[in-house]
Amino acid sequence: MPKDFIKRHLPHPEHVKARRGMRVFDRLLHEPNLWHLNRRSVSSACAIGLFCAFLPVPSQMLLATVLCIWWGCNLAVALALVWVTNPLTMPAVFYAMYRLGCWILAVPALPITFDLSWGWMQSTLSQIWQPLLVGCMTTSVLASTSAYFIVRWLWRLMAVRRWQQRPHRHERRAAPRGPGEKPDPCRRRMPHRG
Repeated sequence: MPKDFIKRHLPHPEHVKARRGMRVFDRLLHEPNLWHLNRRSVSSACAIGLFCAFLPVPSQMLLATVLCIWWGCNLAVALALVWVTNPLTMPAVFYAMYRLGCWILAVPALPITFDLSWGWMQSTLSQIWQPLLVGCMTTSVLASTSAYFIVRWLWRLMAVRRWQQRPHRHERRAAPRGPGEKPDPCRRRMPHRG
């Protein structure tokens, strides 16, 4: 994966550290591994971020932060992926996971109207918690495992392509400048100063 693309779309580490909920981890957030962009760090962060995103619990970002600190992987990537489930997408995503849980457990799905209120949670969650939990855990495990291996594979693929393109760049630089002139393999191209 290109580091420039990831750096461009992620928040700066100082912005993440300055968030109110992150002040609890003040000293721990200065660990350099939490901000490195390498294959292990980014693939683990994608797995953590997607695992936490599909859990039906409050404080998914807090859980992702604790897991990133524990495993020493990129915190910004994990926190960005936690937002796959946000207030706009949450009703549709969790309803789909509830239906998946009903299908896995072979129980009929109840007609549900989603409402973010304490009364709704008390009355409805007591009836649907088992299929919802099974669907959420299944989605969390599948999404995080898939993301981990896909990111590692893509990162390696990009590294191999960059490595394969290196000789071609060298050959272009060493090409003759005029007719009959042979390239000098010992001569290094000096940067233009001016």
